[in-house]
Amino acid sequence: MNDDFGSIVLGIREGRHIFNNLKKCITYVLSSNVPEIVPFLVFILAKWPLGIETISILLIDLGTDITPTVALAYEEPEDHIMTCKPRSNDDHLLSWRVMIIAYFTIGVI
Repeated sequence: MNDDFGSIVLGIREGRHIFNNLKKCITYVLSSNVPEIVPFLVFILAKWPLGIETISILLIDLGTDITPTVALAYEEPEDHIMTCKPRSNDDHLLSWRVMIIAYFTIGVI
């Protein structure tokens, strides 16, 4: 709402900052769900009795995921954020690359 061209640069910086933080939050949530869902699926497929109820798993998930995700959302922007090339129109928050890294690399570790 001002006529200063310098605010365009600040707007671009803030947009990149928000995009990067959202990508980090999504990657964290996806990678933290793999270690929680795999044992559950193994117990179901092996027809073993569950060691913990589903509601308890959800409560643990809510209690442990909220704080780190909020911390990632409020993380300060990197110093090199304005030296990066602009994103292409095909670049999305959730891409196949992010899903592969979240599920099969970080989640498994």
